Amino acid sequence: MSTAPAKTDSTAVEETHPGTDLVGTDGDRGVYRGGPSAWTPAERDELRALAGIDEASDGDLAMLKSVVDRTGLDPFIKQIYLVGRKTKTGGYRGEPERWETKWTVQVGIDGFRAVTNRYAEQRGLDVEIGKPVFYGEDGQPRPFWLKRNGYPAAAEVTIRVGQTTATAVAVWDEYVQTKRNGDPNSMWDKMPTVMLAKCAEAQAHRRVCSLNAGIYEPAEMAHMDSEPVRVQSQRADRPGKGRAAARAALGIGNQPPTSDSGDQHANAAEQPADAETTTAEETHPATQEQIDTLIRELDAANVTEAERPNYVRGVVGREVNGWPDLTAREVADVIEFTTTGELPIRG
Repeated sequence: MSTAPAKTDSTAVEETHPGTDLVGTDGDRGVYRGGPSAWTPAERDELRALAGIDEASDGDLAMLKSVVDRTGLDPFIKQIYLVGRKTKTGGYRGEPERWETKWTVQVGIDGFRAVTNRYAEQRGLDVEIGKPVFYGEDGQPRPFWLKRNGYPAAAEVTIRVGQTTATAVAVWDEYVQTKRNGDPNSMWDKMPTVMLAKCAEAQAHRRVCSLNAGIYEPAEMAHMDSEPVRVQSQRADRPGKGRAAARAALGIGNQPPTSDSGDQHANAAEQPADAETTTAEETHPATQEQIDTLIRELDAANVTEAERPNYVRGVVGREVNGWPDLTAREVADVIEFTTTGELPIRG
């Protein structure tokens, strides 16, 4: 007489051991191969330049390296990265208060999925990532959420790896990133279900696969600080932040005028200094260099290929038929929204 297999507690998480876990393939950077590892000096310099984390110490980068070894994610293609936030410390036992940068390892939702799937594949287990379920104030589950219903109160995601299942719930009030007036910022206002579902799914990945421990999806951390240090770091190719940085990085403001007529040049002297530039930005197609800069910013923000059409359309307010369809100003607007979470104000 056969015995039925014992049921697995839905909250149980299989224990993993860093000394034996293998993630990814031999072609991945950072796949654990046994023994401690460290960045080379060249790799440290490349990371600081690539990710704009000039303030990160060698110890911070060593911490990142240990997570890279564990997860098999590649920081050089921005699958995983550090984000620093200013944190007030001291102020007790007579110590003066001071601000220090605390660094968090962040991974886009695609990175979480990659780690969980690799973990399962190495063990011969199947993976099932459930579709998000949304809840309103009435507590009733809904398979999708319509914007006309306002903002969802919560999102729930269930992930199964083999016989181990984990369900996580993200509550709107606990994760939404707000502006100074308390309203959701542009990203959360335009894509509330996408942002909240990412928070719930990341929790579920951490519960069902311990290789995801200690890493967070950017949407989970956004409410902590609307201006992460990773954006504030100044580099030669990205001076400052916000609109000024976007315009400088893209070279916008030096576009040629749309017409060479003498009357336009004569009238320009009587108009505000940026009137001609504004006209050019609104109508002049974005250059390939500008588009490449935009793509790098979207990569850094972990906006996936599948999300980009809706993401860009939501910012520019129209249908876009591929990157060449964007104007220089629209590219600058998308970059500003990506780096600050706010849409630019156009007068």
